[in-house]
Amino acid sequence: MGNRAYEFKLKEGVLSELSVTVSDFPENCMPSIAPHKEGKIKASISVPCGPFWDNLVSDIRTIEGALCMWGVAEISVEYCKIEWIPETESEKEKIEIFSFSITREEKPPENLTMRTDLFVRSVLAVADLRESETPMNFYRRGKLDVLEERYIDAIYDFYFFLETPFAQGKFREDDVIRKFSLSKELFKAIDEVRTDIDPRIRSQPNLLKEFGEKYLKRSGNEIIKHIVKLRGFLHHHTQKRKDIWHPSNQKEYMLDALTLYGICHSIASNRTIGVLFKPERVEEFLKTEVRSSGGKKIRWNFK
Repeated sequence: MGNRAYEFKLKEGVLSELSVTVSDFPENCMPSIAPHKEGKIKASISVPCGPFWDNLVSDIRTIEGALCMWGVAEISVEYCKIEWIPETESEKEKIEIFSFSITREEKPPENLTMRTDLFVRSVLAVADLRESETPMNFYRRGKLDVLEERYIDAIYDFYFFLETPFAQGKFREDDVIRKFSLSKELFKAIDEVRTDIDPRIRSQPNLLKEFGEKYLKRSGNEIIKHIVKLRGFLHHHTQKRKDIWHPSNQKEYMLDALTLYGICHSIASNRTIGVLFKPERVEEFLKTEVRSSGGKKIRWNFK
């Protein structure tokens, strides 16, 4: 197909890998290494994005969309292996890097070290927590979306977490913005997120710069307007707009998803802690007999 060769690889009869070979690769798009004479970092590696890349990604996503009819879940473009294969000795001498891989490290569940007393407190507070059952499940699903890097889905879930208590049944954009702007709790969460920036944002200079433009330089009211309009933008789709969002471009919305995560986490944690540790619940907790799986009575020792 043009200057590309497509190779599908099967594992036990199931499509497991797609390899695309591009011929006539432009020399100015070859990777390079620039050594550093000072500092801890020994060298910088530069991998220019080839002029064909966006078109190739679009073609692969088109193939992915067609093959989903027959069971293909995803063809990963972001996590892949890229190789530069020389055809002559002179080409081989010019190549400084022959291959590199982009992989995703599997993250362990976040609740492996949950304190036993929190489980007991939650059981005792079910009646008080029932009112927040739906929004908290939006928050829970949003956390899972972030973990799986489904950032557009995360924005939806976190938005619904906010809409449920703060929009007061309003759905029109201007009405929701007005209702959100009446919440001191929401403004406080926004301030906390801007003060304590998510480490995943701090560690990436491009995200940190974008965070500064989108969130640090804007007022609380402007951020609320941005959140509501973002959800409205993601709620609709048309091919007439060149800048319309694509369901596979999840990382484009990583910053907004992580920021919304922080806002919702602040609200969710403050509300939940407020219920679990209110005086009457603490008193009930201390009077409740709790035993280990071996039948031994647990004695709490909080310091």
